[in-house]
Amino acid sequence: MIYKGLVLQPPEHNESFANAIVSLRHYTEESSGYSLRHNAQFGNTFVQLGGQISNSNGFGPNLSNPYNNFDTTVKGWSGSVEQKLFDEALSLDGGYRRDITHSDVSSTVAANPLANHDVDLAPAQVFAFGARWKIHEMLALNARYFHGDEGTPSDFSMKTKTGVPLHAEKQERVELALEAAPASSFKPTLTWFDYTIDNQKSVLTGANNSLQTYTVNGETYYYYAEADVLRRGIELAVKGDVRQSTSYSFSWTHLTTNSSTTNGVTNDGVGVSTPADYFTALLSHAWEKYRANISVKQVSSWLTSASPVGIQNADLGGYTTVDANIMRTFPFSGYRLTATLYGRNLGDERDSEEAAIPHSRSNRYGRTENGCALGHRAHLCEQARHGADVCRRSRYAGEPLVVDDGEHHALPQKLLSAIALR
Repeated sequence: MIYKGLVLQPPEHNESFANAIVSLRHYTEESSGYSLRHNAQFGNTFVQLGGQISNSNGFGPNLSNPYNNFDTTVKGWSGSVEQKLFDEALSLDGGYRRDITHSDVSSTVAANPLANHDVDLAPAQVFAFGARWKIHEMLALNARYFHGDEGTPSDFSMKTKTGVPLHAEKQERVELALEAAPASSFKPTLTWFDYTIDNQKSVLTGANNSLQTYTVNGETYYYYAEADVLRRGIELAVKGDVRQSTSYSFSWTHLTTNSSTTNGVTNDGVGVSTPADYFTALLSHAWEKYRANISVKQVSSWLTSASPVGIQNADLGGYTTVDANIMRTFPFSGYRLTATLYGRNLGDERDSEEAAIPHSRSNRYGRTENGCALGHRAHLCEQARHGADVCRRSRYAGEPLVVDDGEHHALPQKLLSAIALR
């Protein structure tokens, strides 16, 4: 597989209420890559091997930094195996991935345009293991383990106020799930999850809860800090097919722990900076060339929110939103096109702004399917992969070994998630 991309950011006009200086930014970035994957089946043993090389280069100021000059190459490989035993009653799978980034140059300081010249960064590595035991025709037990080491902090432009370098992020995720399928219309799953993240990055806050910033050439940027994070909880999910053209899903996620530890001090954010409970429901119906979806999302309350104006105390959350869409697929000049009409927040619930905090909470949690919101644990998994809302540029951490083409990634789909640390 070959891919090539070009980012031409239009001139960006920058100004703020606090600074009357107006500036323009021009930024370009180009990336290309090659990947190869081989699948092999030996009886009840399924093997996947993959490799990739990708290059990314860019120049100019962007939203993260006033100066960028980089040319980096990522080389990586992965391997996985899935073994079925006892007439497929037991399935075991495991995989490994390793990425090494070579920097021809990677500078965020105009005075040193050739910084990080001809340097190999510490490798990013991932181990993932899983098992599924079919206890009964209607009952199965799942266990998943994931360990990832970023190797090198994924963005050189993240600065600390003290000048001390940030450390690489490490993650461990464990999931245990009990699945049942007494009928096609009722398939419940109960999951316990535990996500541990060492050195997760976040914007530094001061004693007065204001977000700490610095200014370069009239532009404002954040200082960053790191903390060790623990997220633990349970999720109950139910899905089923009411009939051939109608399906539904429901999920409830309850966080028991969402703690952050810095310099030996631990704070739990459940009910304070994050909701403890999150509910989603989705109903989907198809007829002829049309499909309609309606989803309901409910979030419990919490007390604080971080935004550019600082950390604010307010009675947040405790809202319910309803979204819907209708889509139609039709042929056009030999291609298949899909047109979708969306309706967002149909109950006109005021959930995006409270206490003058410019922070959209309706998009903060969950993922989407067919344009509608789904469960919370998948979002927590994304947080565990990506950290706390930090933009990670792929040239530092590496792209996935296989571009998502609608099939499996380089590891079996049963693994906890795609193993790219980004």
